Amino acid sequence: MGIIALLASLLFPALARSKRRACSAACVGNLRQLAIALQIYIQDQGTFPLGTSGDGLGSWQRALMTSASSNVFYCPQSVRASDRYVQIVHPISPFVYPHYGYNFLGATHSGLPKPSLGLGGDIVLAGTTLNFLPAPERRVLVPSQMIAIGDSGAFLYTGVGAQTNASPSDFFYILFPYVVPAFNRPGVGDWHDGNANMLFCDGHIQCAKQSVWIENMDQARRLWNNDNQSHPETW
Repeated sequence: MGIIALLASLLFPALARSKRRACSAACVGNLRQLAIALQIYIQDQGTFPLGTSGDGLGSWQRALMTSASSNVFYCPQSVRASDRYVQIVHPISPFVYPHYGYNFLGATHSGLPKPSLGLGGDIVLAGTTLNFLPAPERRVLVPSQMIAIGDSGAFLYTGVGAQTNASPSDFFYILFPYVVPAFNRPGVGDWHDGNANMLFCDGHIQCAKQSVWIENMDQARRLWNNDNQSHPETW
């Protein structure tokens, strides 16, 4: 029995690592499908999807769902809900599958530059009416060096709480290189052994430590902004 227990103690961690690697590979596969959906949308519209149209839901997700199945919008690596989220609207299980976030605002922590540094479009106030204008494709100067979509635990659910038919994929998930005050957690995930997978605007995918993606340095912040500049005035 002692030998069996010893073998089990050696085997289980190896199996757990193998499972995490498999989930990370599946995550990359999901992001590849989202890359195709994103390119189809850009070719058809000439713009990036809006982050939101003002109803608190993720317009970018709904836009890409015409070319991608709903099950590719979240990472297959489950995480404990209590470790990642302040509130779970549908607590079916203590474990959740984190949805991917969209680089809505870029590396903007204070103020909203015009035009926006992210991909989610510009918010224009006309009198008392908010209008949402999508970001044109040409605004991204270096597609191979701008993050589009990736592992994130940050989401907004304003306007959704009263809806009984809202699905998890309807929430406005964002990707953000800061600690999100409302959650006291970074807007970038770390569930792949401390790493996060990121899809770039040109369609390639990179995996790096969470700390790399949110590093308070010029080189890291350039990856979040559509003009490929760091804009320290927005930190």
